[in-house]
Amino acid sequence: MDKYKIERLLSNIPNRIHPGLTLDQFIDFVYSYKHQIDHEDENRETFLILDRTCKGFLNKDDFIRAFERLNIKLNPDAIDSAFKQLDVDGDKRIANYVTKL
Repeated sequence: MDKYKIERLLSNIPNRIHPGLTLDQFIDFVYSYKHQIDHEDENRETFLILDRTCKGFLNKDDFIRAFERLNIKLNPDAIDSAFKQLDVDGDKRIANYVTKL
């Protein structure tokens, strides 16, 4: 775990368990937070793989090509629906990496 992840971990400790943590509370908290971080890292890596031109976003064509490269056959309505869910600000782009990915 790098410094950034430790700082994020410590900043998210709920105030209700201050001051101090029992060992069991600490272990439970670290485990649950690590699980969350692992998913975020996975999502970030997936996004970077799909963003082949390093634009920092995916447009709908990029999104469709990703499914084609993975040989996943989806009907256009399913692709539209998935893209709209990930395009949180409605600008026709999936920006940076998305934790919903």
